[in-house]
Amino acid sequence: MAQQCLDRGLPGPLVPRLRSLAREENASVLAVLQAALLVVLARATGQDDIAIGSVIGCGIIGVLAIGLMAVDRLGR
Repeated sequence: MAQQCLDRGLPGPLVPRLRSLAREENASVLAVLQAALLVVLARATGQDDIAIGSVIGCGIIGVLAIGLMAVDRLGR
């Protein structure tokens, strides 16, 4: 099975705001986006223990699978 990389852009005005928030929180933009996803999933499911996984890295040679798991318990 061939592996593919998904490349999507974010709306222009959102990018500087994400970078600014990431700087303020001493985090990466990826961490900020994952935190937002955790909140959305928690609210949508009613669960407070959420785990998401990501495969990051897509280069010239192909996909370099670096597993990244984010697990968080969101307080209510």
